[in-house]
Parts: sequence; C-alpha cells; structure tokens
Amino acid sequence: MLANGMATGRSSRLYKRLVEKERAAMSVEAFPFLLEKGCLITVQAPASKASKLETLHQLRPNAVGRGRKSGGT
Repeated sequence: MLANGMATGRSSRLYKRLVEKERAAMSVEAFPFLLEKGCLITVQAPASKASKLETLHQLRPNAVGRGRKSGGT
C-alpha cells in the first residue's frame, strides 16, 4: 500500500516530485516484495535526458523518506 501511494500513477508523490517538478526522471514505478515478516519496496526512476544522474540520486532519499514518515499519504 505504501508503494502504491508513493509511486503508482501520475498523481503519486514521487511522480509529481521527480518527473513533473524537478524533471529529473522520465517515470517512476514502485514494486513491493512481500516477505514473511516484512516487505521490501524497490523504486525505479530512469533519469531524464535533460537531467544528470547525480541529481536524481540526490533527490531520491528525500522523496522516499517523506513518504515513509507520512505513511504514504
């Protein structure tokens, strides 16, 4: 559920931040891997042609951290 709220669709927080606002990524997708005692979420955000990869790496921890603190809402 957290992965869906953070990175699924054009209305998600990560999409709005990384694609629309910063123009650092072409798209954003999240995939949850459900485990017996927890979950692993992977996020893919391919860098846009106009952005440097370093910019995307700097933005990533901020965007994911905010989603985790707010519970994905």
